[in-house]
Amino acid sequence: MGDLSKIPENRVLTPPDSKPKSRILIVDDHPGHRELLCTLLGEAHFAPQSAESVAEAKVLLQKEQPPFDLILSDVNMPEESGFDLIAWAKRQKAGISDVPVLFITSELPEPEHRIRGLSLGAVDYVSRSLDIDELVLRVEHAIENFRRLTQLKSSLESSEKRALAGRLLAASNHEIKNLATLIKVSTDQLVKIEHATNPNRTDFRSQLIESLKESSSLLVNISRNIGNLVTSREGTTSPVDMTNACSQAILILKPQVAPMTLKLLPTKFINPAFSAEPHDAAQPCWVAGNRTSIMQILINLVLNGADAIHEMGLEANGALSIGLECQKSEVSVVVTDNGIGFSEGGSRDTFNAFESTKHLRGGQGLGLWLCQQLAEAMGGKLTLSSAGPGLGASARLTLKSCPAPDTDSSMDLSKYFVY
Repeated sequence: MGDLSKIPENRVLTPPDSKPKSRILIVDDHPGHRELLCTLLGEAHFAPQSAESVAEAKVLLQKEQPPFDLILSDVNMPEESGFDLIAWAKRQKAGISDVPVLFITSELPEPEHRIRGLSLGAVDYVSRSLDIDELVLRVEHAIENFRRLTQLKSSLESSEKRALAGRLLAASNHEIKNLATLIKVSTDQLVKIEHATNPNRTDFRSQLIESLKESSSLLVNISRNIGNLVTSREGTTSPVDMTNACSQAILILKPQVAPMTLKLLPTKFINPAFSAEPHDAAQPCWVAGNRTSIMQILINLVLNGADAIHEMGLEANGALSIGLECQKSEVSVVVTDNGIGFSEGGSRDTFNAFESTKHLRGGQGLGLWLCQQLAEAMGGKLTLSSAGPGLGASARLTLKSCPAPDTDSSMDLSKYFVY
């Protein structure tokens, strides 16, 4: 094996580090070559594994998790060659087809054979007579280049999805804004007629008309918020009472999620700076935000929780809650459900467009992504967590706290609803 015929003494090896070892599959029909390569690459702090034939390599590639980072294969072997291995690998699913292949030969083949290997997808050829340290560097570079290409591909795909989401939002928002304006104008006229003909009426019909007026105003503001996101304009923030916003969200959403229960939990005042008792649910919790954005996020999170309960098929026993945790520097609102939960326990704080969490009912995967954009535009953060499948989930919106305004400008919709 040339310079690889024995392990040199006092050779300088790559120092160990905290990174996970790169996994290399060595495919060679010669047992001495396999053993020596495993020893040398193991000393260089890789994690080598070997196969004596292409058939054995195929089995290892299909069952090993996580996938190998590199295949170091001989070309000429009995039955199937290295060319057969790479041609097979490129036909497989991601995780196998993406693994780079580095051919190792006793001597570099003729140009037409090198071209054949490269055309099949091999990243390079190396000779057995190669200096050991150079072999290690070739392996390191092949793995590093592959990782960079993988990251670039992932980044490009993510950028394309975000661009497509922006185009869809821009196109749909134009129509939504026009329809929302028409609804608001019509509703305002209906309210004027109702007040003119029945100025003192307070029955359910009048209350519904008033609630329709407020809902149409909210729809117009939501459309404006989406427009700001599409054009990368951050909206202004002002003091918003999260306690009031949560109360209004519950009043609006209770009929929508029935027969599931939806309740507001007692507010937790975690920091001693708040003088209120822990059970005082009416105590305001002021945040720097946009009331329309906050309402939009709360509505989305509650409806997502209702969908998760629907996937369990237990609507009658479904339970949704909204709770507030107030601290000196931040306020968190937590929406909890007893729905289907995550396939694996854990938390998420990144949401990509077109990646839906609604397994059975389907979805566009834009809801949580849009909520995250709205939260970040207000300087806040959105996270999702679950203990595991069937154990429900919690969504947490955290915003910076702020002093109360001089006058309470919060919108109270409770007088417009009858339950």
